[in-house]
Amino acid sequence: MKLSIHCKCDNLICFTAVGNWTIDLKMTTFTCECGEIYHCCTRCGEIKPFSDFGKDVSRKRRRTSDCKLCIQKRVETHTTKNKGSYKEYQKKYQKEYRSRPEVKERKRLYAKEYYRKRKVESWK
Repeated sequence: MKLSIHCKCDNLICFTAVGNWTIDLKMTTFTCECGEIYHCCTRCGEIKPFSDFGKDVSRKRRRTSDCKLCIQKRVETHTTKNKGSYKEYQKKYQKEYRSRPEVKERKRLYAKEYYRKRKVESWK
């Protein structure tokens, strides 16, 4: 089955369905006559180049089913809805992380080296 659409170079090209053709075009991959691969986003339904989809090695075609813009919008809305829990988690993690002995020692050694390089006389 053929589908006509404009490519990046503004040429009208015909796409041939590589995967199973469905009426709503979901999870369908198209190849251009020039070799460019296009995929249909499952969220917005737009046909976009493969480069507009994130990498996912667990999938058959090694790409996510949602385009990068849709994923970005989803993450932004989730983050704004749950802003309080993110801040709470970050505070808890920082408190636990800074209390570790190896972190305290690393910070002490870094500060000592920092002041040694700058020849601060008052550092002991």
